[in-house]
Amino acid sequence: MDVRRKCVIEKVKNPVDGHKYNVQVWTSVDGGKNYYYCGVGRFCKSKRECKEFIRIYKKEYKGVE
Repeated sequence: MDVRRKCVIEKVKNPVDGHKYNVQVWTSVDGGKNYYYCGVGRFCKSKRECKEFIRIYKKEYKGVE
């Protein structure tokens, strides 16, 4: 099974407590043909915080685009 992941950053329409971005980790179990969001990710206050989350996530998991 070829598991792949990609991180998607979405700007939140109604920020709560200054969290303006939602970093979502989308997962594929068919080699990248279809991706699904399963609730993995983090809300962030800045783009810098988003990039740091993605950097750390990529270190822990293989196959992150």
